[in-house]
Amino acid sequence: MGRSYENRIVAFVDMLGTSDRVLADSTGKFTNAVHKVVSAMSGKHSTIWLMVPHVGTGKAIPIQFDRPFERADRMTTLSDGIVMSFPAIERANELAKGSKSLPILRCLEAVFWLQRGFLSVGLRTRGGICRGRLVHTNNFVYGEGMVRAYRLESRVAVFPRTVIDQDVVDTLLSEAIPKIILFENRIAHMVRVDQDGRYFVDYLGYDPIQGGASLSDRMRDIYEQTVEDLKSASDPKILEKLQWLKRYIVCTAEEMAGERSRLEANSNSTFGSKFQRSSDNLISYAKRASE
Repeated sequence: MGRSYENRIVAFVDMLGTSDRVLADSTGKFTNAVHKVVSAMSGKHSTIWLMVPHVGTGKAIPIQFDRPFERADRMTTLSDGIVMSFPAIERANELAKGSKSLPILRCLEAVFWLQRGFLSVGLRTRGGICRGRLVHTNNFVYGEGMVRAYRLESRVAVFPRTVIDQDVVDTLLSEAIPKIILFENRIAHMVRVDQDGRYFVDYLGYDPIQGGASLSDRMRDIYEQTVEDLKSASDPKILEKLQWLKRYIVCTAEEMAGERSRLEANSNSTFGSKFQRSSDNLISYAKRASE
């Protein structure tokens, strides 16, 4: 019996500038780093810590992941691209059956940890997230959802960011907030409105479940590498991407230094009016629950 299309939330994430790395990867260092990160993403443990060698320096970098995939979620690697998909309607979680927003949160968190992990070891990424018809099994991915996510990545994202389709954003804005731990604040911190009005995954930002400590020690190294690459880059398109990344890093570092500026992100947008960032996190939630 053949497979039929499902309506799914689809993310396509592309590793930027990998062609030269692959051709020069005689030792397998680059391939090993990518394999470790991707394998950890689909692991079965609730939280994952591992050491991955930086693709440039070879230095072992601590990487953290949270939110492993659920049973019906899928991930497939296609050369330098990664496809992740999630059922468009939640059917497993008893607290949010029928929700369209919960699968979106899982997708956002998966992209958050993937882009964060790759950047920590020297790999910049760009992507697109949409909803669409898809056939996605362990060894096969095909459909309109894949095409639309790829087009968002290749034609719209431009910079090292994963752009979220307006249809997905509209679902979050129109649906009632599920009664899931810190759902509203997790969504609020996963999404950032860019200067061009596009929504993208705030992968250098704060996660209310795990916090921001796992990245703060790496931020200076990421910034310095970006500045060095800016000095040597001559292609206007590459310069544009690096300048965007530098601004994003500086903005994030400033928010880490001052909680108020972090909480004010998106405040002037329609999205920010529903999903307001707060200082609430897993520790404060647990404390309230025990009182």
